[in-house]
Amino acid sequence: MSVVNTRDMLEAFLMSVINQYQQEFGVLCFLYSVILTRGISVVEDDMGVEADTLVSLPHGHANQTLINLMIAGCAVPNVFDGNQDVDGMVLHGIPQQTDVGFLTFVETFSLLQVGSNLKCPRVPVWVVGSETHLTVAFSLDRRLVAADPVETAMAVFNRYDEAGGGFVQPDKLGSVLRDLGQDDSPNRITTLVSAMDPNQLGIILRTAFLEVLFPGQNGATPNEFEVWHYNGMARPGGVVKYIRGTAKTQSANDIGSADIDRCLRTRWCPLTVQWDAPVAPAIT
Repeated sequence: MSVVNTRDMLEAFLMSVINQYQQEFGVLCFLYSVILTRGISVVEDDMGVEADTLVSLPHGHANQTLINLMIAGCAVPNVFDGNQDVDGMVLHGIPQQTDVGFLTFVETFSLLQVGSNLKCPRVPVWVVGSETHLTVAFSLDRRLVAADPVETAMAVFNRYDEAGGGFVQPDKLGSVLRDLGQDDSPNRITTLVSAMDPNQLGIILRTAFLEVLFPGQNGATPNEFEVWHYNGMARPGGVVKYIRGTAKTQSANDIGSADIDRCLRTRWCPLTVQWDAPVAPAIT
């Protein structure tokens, strides 16, 4: 096992052994390197009570824990932000904003919700997960990852939405405001609760929360932007290539669109994409 201390040393070492990664079983060499870099005991601690194998049988697919290790640098099993306490059992999620993001087709079925740490990365690149395959969506438009107070507020709200239902209890509002650096005085909280829960249902919906704090603001996402998709597996009879699309965020929500569009819509909604191809790119 080799130990490197700087990026330059790492690049020099990788170039010296690059042929090993390009040969048969090279992907296993890469996997072992990632695990050893994180540390076997740390990987086990990352998984916590949900400890599982990193590779799923029988087909050898990477499970979510391994995907998170590759993207976020920690082998946590979940895609929500931070940790969640479920009846005294702590479930580990993504601890902080990642450089590269992650979107999943599973979210389109409302079976889970990817947190802002993965949905809003530092660079506009997202790994896109289907049930059995990983592809990549990216853009050259840096506005997609620009600092956005609306998205920041949404991310903080989601941390206190422990059930993932799109709402919080009114007694959580003070904590949300404090995390946002806003006035959390009792008088302001009372005023905001009245505005955010006018029907006195005993809950504050995320939509109402954002509408009251940011009236008329839809965030910093441009109305139109260019997006690219890459799938390392070609369609039968096709070739591997990058496919360009033009995305519009101020268009109707077409629920009958392609799987890749539905994945992108978990990040930007409403959204439609016009792809420069006869058919939309596949995520399988």
